[in-house]
Amino acid sequence: MAVWKNEYQNALLNKKFTNWYSKICEISLYGGNWKISKILEPYSNANNESGIIEIQSSYIVQFKNINKATKVMQDGLSQNILNGHCSHRIFGPDAQTLFTWSSFWDSFFTWEKGIFDRPHEGFVKSEAWFAKWTKVINFGGPKEVFRNL
Repeated sequence: MAVWKNEYQNALLNKKFTNWYSKICEISLYGGNWKISKILEPYSNANNESGIIEIQSSYIVQFKNINKATKVMQDGLSQNILNGHCSHRIFGPDAQTLFTWSSFWDSFFTWEKGIFDRPHEGFVKSEAWFAKWTKVINFGGPKEVFRNL
């Protein structure tokens, strides 16, 4: 996080970036108490080793449910339902938020095993959390997969 914050501060020193960013802020902010983007705690560092895949699962949440969704997601992160981290970004004319949970795996096989072939106790815990999660989201978006080179 410290590296990201430092790079962000450096970007703010770039006049071209700040001009672009100020225009984006004008159309993206929905009140003084909200940030455009935020990483939720607890946060697990990304695994950036070569060959690792990152699977991003995205979910749309109505603005009125952001606080509930944040609490449920933080609970899932605390329970370590899946290794990884989650961010949320406010977007669109209807002020919704995109929650994106990134998890990191050696391969698709280990991802499938981690999702579908976990011990019974872990499966029950995960399904109970996911039931709460589906009550605060509008719908799930696409899963995107990235491979580290």
